[in-house]
Amino acid sequence: MEWFFILLTVFSSSAGDILCAKGMSEGESLEHVEASRLGQALRRIVRDRFVILGWVCYAVAFFSMMGLLSVAQLSVAVPATALSFVIDTLGARFLLHEHVPWRRWVGVVCVSVGVVLAVKPAPHAGAPVRVLAGAAGAHGTAVKSCEDEAGNHQAGAHDFHHQGAPCKVLAKP
Repeated sequence: MEWFFILLTVFSSSAGDILCAKGMSEGESLEHVEASRLGQALRRIVRDRFVILGWVCYAVAFFSMMGLLSVAQLSVAVPATALSFVIDTLGARFLLHEHVPWRRWVGVVCVSVGVVLAVKPAPHAGAPVRVLAGAAGAHGTAVKSCEDEAGNHQAGAHDFHHQGAPCKVLAKP
């Protein structure tokens, strides 16, 4: 369900961006709109079919983001939605026929790698971990330093347990 919401959020947000960009690029630029023509500019914005469809896509993106936040951690949800940067750039190049310089493509690759690193699942709680060393902790309790199968350090495990996951001896230190 998490990936459904991620993809729905990314694609609807990107569709909104691309549609609004398409709608706003047609007609007169709003760069130097005078106060006397502000109403005319606003009418154009609320009447343009691409901009209206963009708003609908933004609404879908908003509600799918709320769904995503109900099933995923914020530290996964927000980085995952950065994929919209990739989709926006592809849409700009191939749908809107914009020139995209090579440095921006390098940025797209960096964002893609960052998303993969940010959303890569952490080791599951309860996964076996290796006891590395023993030491005396606060109040004389035994503190074990453990690592999981992926080699992630799990310091502070009391009595061979860390955050509910047992520190199983997989290999003798």
